[in-house]
Amino acid sequence: MPITDVSDQSLSPAERKAQLVERIERQRLLRQTRRIQAAIAELQAKQQGAAVHDTGFPRSKTLRLITGQPLLAAGAVGVVLMLGPSRLMRMASWVLPMLLRRR
Repeated sequence: MPITDVSDQSLSPAERKAQLVERIERQRLLRQTRRIQAAIAELQAKQQGAAVHDTGFPRSKTLRLITGQPLLAAGAVGVVLMLGPSRLMRMASWVLPMLLRRR
């Protein structure tokens, strides 16, 4: 047996129809608002994710790292200058294959 609202029985059919239309409109607006909020949250997540998981070109990543962390870049240049080109090439010959295998 369906549950009926007693207050609805005292209303005329036109008033019940108006209430129904109003309730449908509120639900439609609520769904639309939730859709917009979900889209905004998705865009914000994408923007934050793009900053964390950047898949740009290596040159662009390197330039962003240098401009974002100048002390780290200066330290790396100092280490390269201290090691010299021949020692740097020897180290790269055994470090690069290890790094490539990790991928």
